[in-house]
Amino acid sequence: MDLKEQNLVLRIIQYSINKDSLTMRELIRDLKLDEFNQRYVQLFLLGTHNGMNSNHILGEVVRDVFQGTAIVNHLDYRYKLLPSAVFQYVDYLEIKEARKNARQAFILSVIAILLALWQVLS
Repeated sequence: MDLKEQNLVLRIIQYSINKDSLTMRELIRDLKLDEFNQRYVQLFLLGTHNGMNSNHILGEVVRDVFQGTAIVNHLDYRYKLLPSAVFQYVDYLEIKEARKNARQAFILSVIAILLALWQVLS
């Protein structure tokens, strides 16, 4: 599946799972977020120093200075992936694998039934 077609939340989690921290500017650039998605991320997915809720997948960690450089633009605040987002992603991967295995089991069971019927009728 093309990354652009994938769910925004999954794209962000996959992008940030191996990063120590990231900025909104990096997220916009690397995931090619349009204005609508940028606003959605800022309103619903970023947890800030003002508070967090269960929908947030990124938590603000640095707002003032990063590696000796003063941060003056809100797009350069540093964020980290929250542990709850990692757990959600692991659950997603497990469900995806379980569905794949269920399809395979269904196909094998149909084949077994057809073989049994063929054995009985012959």
